[in-house]
Amino acid sequence: SAVCRRNEGRSNPKEEVLYLPWPGWPVRQYGLCSGSGPAVKRETVIPRDSNSILLKDIESGRMPSGQPSLPEQEKAAIREWIAAGAPDWAATAPKAARTFLTNNHIIKLIRQDLESAGDRDREYLRYYSIALLYNAGVSDAELNGYRTGLSKLVNSLSWNREIFVPIPIDPAKTILRIDLRDLSWTAGTWKAVVDSYPYGIQAVTPDLNAIKALSGAQLGFIRADWFVSEASVPPLYNAILRLPQSVQELERMLGIDVDHDIAEEKNVARGGIRKSGVSRNNRVVERHVSSYGAYWRSYDFSANTGKQNIFENPLDFSAAGGEIIFNLPNGMQAYFLTTGEGKSLEKGPTAIVFDKNNPDSPEVINGRSCMSCHFSGMNGFEEKVRPALESVATAAFDRNKALAIYPKQDKLNGFLKQDSDRFAAAIHSSGGEISVDFRTEPIHALSVKYSAELSLELAAAETGLTATDFSGRVRSNKQLLDRSLGQLLAPYGGVKRDLWGQLFKEVVTGVADGSTRFETLAMTAPSIEPSAQRRTTYSAPASGPRMNPKDGLRYVLIPAGSFQMGCSPGDSECYDNEKPSKRVTLTRSYLLGETEVTQAAYERVTSKNPSHFKGANQPVESVSWHEAKSYCDAIGGRLPTEAEWEYAARGEVSQSRYGDVYALGWYDKNSQNTTHRVGEKKPNRFGLYDILGNVWEWTADWYGKDIPGGTDPKGPTNGDYKILRGGSWFSSSMRLRASIRIGYESSERYNYLGFRCVWE
Repeated sequence: SAVCRRNEGRSNPKEEVLYLPWPGWPVRQYGLCSGSGPAVKRETVIPRDSNSILLKDIESGRMPSGQPSLPEQEKAAIREWIAAGAPDWAATAPKAARTFLTNNHIIKLIRQDLESAGDRDREYLRYYSIALLYNAGVSDAELNGYRTGLSKLVNSLSWNREIFVPIPIDPAKTILRIDLRDLSWTAGTWKAVVDSYPYGIQAVTPDLNAIKALSGAQLGFIRADWFVSEASVPPLYNAILRLPQSVQELERMLGIDVDHDIAEEKNVARGGIRKSGVSRNNRVVERHVSSYGAYWRSYDFSANTGKQNIFENPLDFSAAGGEIIFNLPNGMQAYFLTTGEGKSLEKGPTAIVFDKNNPDSPEVINGRSCMSCHFSGMNGFEEKVRPALESVATAAFDRNKALAIYPKQDKLNGFLKQDSDRFAAAIHSSGGEISVDFRTEPIHALSVKYSAELSLELAAAETGLTATDFSGRVRSNKQLLDRSLGQLLAPYGGVKRDLWGQLFKEVVTGVADGSTRFETLAMTAPSIEPSAQRRTTYSAPASGPRMNPKDGLRYVLIPAGSFQMGCSPGDSECYDNEKPSKRVTLTRSYLLGETEVTQAAYERVTSKNPSHFKGANQPVESVSWHEAKSYCDAIGGRLPTEAEWEYAARGEVSQSRYGDVYALGWYDKNSQNTTHRVGEKKPNRFGLYDILGNVWEWTADWYGKDIPGGTDPKGPTNGDYKILRGGSWFSSSMRLRASIRIGYESSERYNYLGFRCVWE
């Protein structure tokens, strides 16, 4: 079963790699082959022979090439496999024939489970499914890995004092039930999940209607693979856990008084590290006793000098940020990234910390990155500050206090073991085992699988069809072939996950029986529990927004002024049509839409809604320039000129953006391939929301290669294209800039084209 294949797509495309199927986990890759064909025929693996090249190289540590030596558990598995004659994994145990589980069958089972539950329990019952993986032929061992990963994650998002394992309701254990009350979740928590779900399309059947009536849930089930991948990172991770916006609030939640602990030299222990696997510089790790166990906080630095030199300032240092690991009431670990000022972060800056386990994407992301690093609980470290203190008799700081706070190594080791044991007990209670390394940590491993390219079998299963049925229906559907789905039909074909997510609803309806009626739930921004919701506010112009009585939207007064239009100072991402920048003066103030025109407003004025992504408070899209102009005319306004749009978008800021791109706009890294409700991201100084991202916005001007300059410019008098500004949910971050400008034909309609109006 060991096979050599050309290792295409890596640094050396001619390198041959040996692939070993690993029961329940991703295929292992070993750079050993020198030809092509089965490895067993080239004596790489000699059945029942301990002199096999593969075994020798693994035992010596030469393989896996460029990776850490295998854990002893895996070395033993390879020894046993070769000793047994190197049998095909699939042949070691006969597989029972599987019955394909249709979506209708799954929904029927959920209805029956709800009907058998108590009347007062039904509203709290929700369901996950791994049936599509079962249908795609995923092994039993791997399916069990999904169950384990789901159980670990839901309990890592729970404030309950007990561990609760999702309960299978069918013989194949593919439908898993939770009770919201067991996890201290509410209907609002589940709504945050549903609002982010990209696969929210379902066939309307009597069973589905019964599920809605019995439980109040709008979806019959959520896919477990998607949930494990997406609820383990922000924004869902932070939203479900109801994490606050600052370290101070978190410490109050956990009953911790850091200053009091340090003053009394009690319930606190620090360790100083010169070299860690995460921080690029010195690091201080500090432990406190919380209401639920332990609270560990790291202090990370951007340099090793001055107030960031922990050996010169072990008591009074100045950190650039840090990571917090704290016990939940059930013993699981939760995570919180913070700035030096104590504000919540979704990602750590790579200049300070990095994820060594993901060299292709080294950002430390709150939640999953921490889970993969701390796969066995707390990681050990060698404390360096106390030995330095003990080597000298005097210091410029309170040496005795430092010695009290920085305990000896054996005491720190005791704390680390105590807290890792607590975590291990929680993992075992959830039905899992402590992972042997980051690669086998189930949430990380399953997220990697979910993000990988889809095969034909998996893509078919995700639509509820067999591979044969799916292939035939795609092949006969020109629209799907035009959207590049034909790549799945090629030998060894596949499709990238992001493209699949974008096209999923089209695919489901395109391959379905024509008599099936579908219901689509539009994705929105994850709703956050009120106790955790915080919104950054900016001062709007003194007059305040005004409401237009015709469309019900608010319009913000943009004052007259001057600005530099075009490529911003220091912006290396500018295109030629943004250069050179020119000075522009707008002599009149104007009222501009506080948000993009919403679907509710557009329908109110035109009695139509052409949008692809439905949602009353989402921006209207799939509108042409002519339709946008007609709407603005109808409400007593007009489309903004290109200069008016850029001046308003900058909000008196000379840079290309008025803040962090993730916080201010929806784009390809956070949109999950859809538009979102307007007004959910950070506004600029004028009080305008979504001026960057969500949808491209039509302007009044014809496209010209050169930026218009001067006083109240309006661009060319004619042309072939109208100008769009601001980027969209579909765009990369480099297109979410104030100076970006593109031209489209005025008749074009796409699900990423929208607008906002000037109200005269």
